[in-house]
Amino acid sequence: MKTFIKFYEETANLQCPPAIQYFTPDEVAETVEGIDDVAYRELWQILANTPKQERKPTGSDVTDIEQGTSEVPPEPDVGLRMKDCWNQLSLPAKQNIINSVSKDVYLNSEYLKK
Repeated sequence: MKTFIKFYEETANLQCPPAIQYFTPDEVAETVEGIDDVAYRELWQILANTPKQERKPTGSDVTDIEQGTSEVPPEPDVGLRMKDCWNQLSLPAKQNIINSVSKDVYLNSEYLKK
């Protein structure tokens, strides 16, 4: 039987998987196969708790093209990338995300490693 100290040593330093470091929490929640309800809720809660000016979408859509406007991206690393908000997740959510990423065929494909 594992002691609490051994369990803590094994899990306290869980790192964000490199394959999703630059994903946003909603991208992880919606696109990574195997994300459970706990991790899904926590990922969306991170976005709900992020101030609106930091949540402004980047890129363009049909409206931007028609109006000739483009959206200005927020300052780099505003906390929406997984590498920046990883520590806001609970241990069970981190474990589920790590397990899901390790089993996700697309995220582990050779195409992404080139």
